[in-house]
Amino acid sequence: MVSVGIFEHVGETLLEPYFAIAHRLLRPRGVFLNHGIARPRQVRRTSPFVERYVFPDGELVPISVTLRAAERAGLEVRDVESLREHYALTLRQWVERLQDNREAAAAAAGELSYRVWRLYMAGAAHAFATGSLTIFQTSSPNPKAARPRFRSRAPTGTTAKPLRSCSRPAPVPQVVGAAARAGRWADLAHRSRMPVVKRPRSPLAARAPDGLRAVLR
Repeated sequence: MVSVGIFEHVGETLLEPYFAIAHRLLRPRGVFLNHGIARPRQVRRTSPFVERYVFPDGELVPISVTLRAAERAGLEVRDVESLREHYALTLRQWVERLQDNREAAAAAAGELSYRVWRLYMAGAAHAFATGSLTIFQTSSPNPKAARPRFRSRAPTGTTAKPLRSCSRPAPVPQVVGAAARAGRWADLAHRSRMPVVKRPRSPLAARAPDGLRAVLR
């Protein structure tokens, strides 16, 4: 069972009933994947611009609050993954595609909606890139079901090997650790035969902080 795009609108007071319903609906060997945006604990509230124009009923909570509510509801949280940097790249792509299709978007939703969502996504890309916002997905299997020792992200039918057990982590080569600590990412990529990819940044996303401050004033 998968929840995407709902969690941000549940609210902290209803988190435990939300997870309890998911727990009750899980099949004996089912897994509940919850995907949602979160805020760091030091960030107290969402931008007033977002609250007024984009998500008037949204409420973001820290990941620690989410995990505590899931466990109180009877779920066993087995995996937590942050997708913060990935979401920043996704939002930049959305901004670029929205700008490329400005006329069609404005005709469908109106010029005001086009401008609001362009500004919101550009500002959100900056927030995810700098850590003011984050996004997690958690997987919680039915605690009554026995789970395999190994896990694999490979699709069914492939020959990919499963990941190592968490109890036996793979050792990190000294040359990789030294290069990473020294910040020599190009050298690290060369030694591990991995390409260094530099993704272009959206000019609009780069200007997002100034644009947001202008709106909030």
